[in-house]
Amino acid sequence: MTILAGNPQTGLLFSPPLDILGGIVNVYNFWGLVLSPAYLLWGPSDVYARISLAALGVLAVWNVFTLGRFLRSRWVGLLAAVPIAVYPSFVLVESTVLRESAVLFLLTSVVRLAIGPSSLSQARRIALCGAGLIMLPLLRWELWILEALAISAAAVVYLDARTDGDVRDRLHTHWVGTSALSIAFLYGIWQVSKRAARYLSFLHSERAVGRTAYLASVTFRQPLRMFAFAPVAVVYFLFTPFPWMVGTAADVVVAAEALGNVAFTVAAVRGIRSLLAHQLDWRVSTGWVALGVWVITGSILFGLGTANVGTAVRHRQMFIWVVYLFGAVGIVEWFSSYLLDSKVLY
Repeated sequence: MTILAGNPQTGLLFSPPLDILGGIVNVYNFWGLVLSPAYLLWGPSDVYARISLAALGVLAVWNVFTLGRFLRSRWVGLLAAVPIAVYPSFVLVESTVLRESAVLFLLTSVVRLAIGPSSLSQARRIALCGAGLIMLPLLRWELWILEALAISAAAVVYLDARTDGDVRDRLHTHWVGTSALSIAFLYGIWQVSKRAARYLSFLHSERAVGRTAYLASVTFRQPLRMFAFAPVAVVYFLFTPFPWMVGTAADVVVAAEALGNVAFTVAAVRGIRSLLAHQLDWRVSTGWVALGVWVITGSILFGLGTANVGTAVRHRQMFIWVVYLFGAVGIVEWFSSYLLDSKVLY
């Protein structure tokens, strides 16, 4: 079952041939299966589904606030949560039957369980995090790649922190083996990049339609061209529409949100410097490294595959909330002296 134009549709969950890079499960039919309880109830089924997803959006806002409060103070949590709660693009998406609301809820919940405060036992936290990490690629298959990269980065930081740098010392000692592994790793990256460049260039061209399309003539079917275009794609992905792209009143609202994203990104630089200057618990520092990798790699992957403002606005919600967290830390650092004098920082 899937939802097309507001109507439930049936279909197979598994569509052969199976391709781990292209997605094993038909995500649209799986999403329809998730929503099916609302359409089995008597009454306005679409309203039930929208209310349920709006509730998930509210919980996502609370998760972000809790993470910010745990990270530094309630002001950090409030500043990070406000854009998600009031930006029209977030509010409108979370009131529809699109997957974005559920994805955002799962992301923020996994991070909160992993590094935030919780009254649950460690075993339950691990089980719930695992369930969330499994559900995310079922809703949007590309996320398994980002999960693998973020978890790998977190594992490296974790091992280094728990062994007091012993891993680095061993790598320096066995430099021949380390060099061989690095060459093999880079070769693997290159081979994957060739396939990714062809797929993302095709996806970019397919999405470069409509009034809000941008960079429609750009193609990057070779890895080097893809790498060169990636910074531009990320900027457009996170900060569109630019002023010269505004054509309607609705565009003005979204452009104002984009300016807010720019401000939070600038503040995030200060926030990251502040976090690095503090001695954080190894679990928290590992989590923030994973989130940093998530934002960077996710913005590159989805930025390369996006070529219109509407898609960018929906997809960047999976990543921009982390920028809001880091940016909120930077904003509070800038105004900390005033807040302390006013006795409202904590």
